[in-house]
Amino acid sequence: MRIRTIKPEMWESRSFGRVSAHARLLFLACISAADDEGLVPWDAHFAKSKAFAYDDVSIEQVHEWMRELADTDLVHVYSAHGDEYAWLVKFRKHQRIDRPSPSKRPLPEFDDGFIQAVLSRDDHVCPKCQTRIAEPGHSQLHTKDAKSKELRIAQSRVDQPSHVVAVHDTCGSKNRPQAVTTADEQLPMAVGEQAPAPRSRAVRTP
Repeated sequence: MRIRTIKPEMWESRSFGRVSAHARLLFLACISAADDEGLVPWDAHFAKSKAFAYDDVSIEQVHEWMRELADTDLVHVYSAHGDEYAWLVKFRKHQRIDRPSPSKRPLPEFDDGFIQAVLSRDDHVCPKCQTRIAEPGHSQLHTKDAKSKELRIAQSRVDQPSHVVAVHDTCGSKNRPQAVTTADEQLPMAVGEQAPAPRSRAVRTP
């Protein structure tokens, strides 16, 4: 368990307020139990030991409270290596972590549910054009390259969830390499001669 921040806005959240009191307590325990990426084992026995260690509640009851949370936009539940985990979707938006450590837990696959969670976290706004992304199918997942700091195509179960953003298909296509001709190849073409086979090189459009 870690020291985490509970902001006043949480108590005004409709998603948080619409679940039962036990589910809300469970979610608060998950915040303390999550790693720096907001990933936590999604297991009823684990949850009971963290949130209800001194309460007379059954595993079946804990399962029910977990289902309540899974039906909200607060968590994204996924499977990996035969176990279930949850990503607390807005965890890094509310936690100030000095020198965060990459998660050692299995990372989520980039399925429709994960894309929807990323869009929900970022209010469906494309970070490149600052306009709304209406549907997950109209977007691509990108992440910042550690060296160039430019956006690149994200890799499922490799890139940390907090680094992944959803951009419009049209915005994402601007990051793809294009083939261009050199000045030596352009001169014969200008005078009507047969140009040699182009030697393409990959460049990025601005």
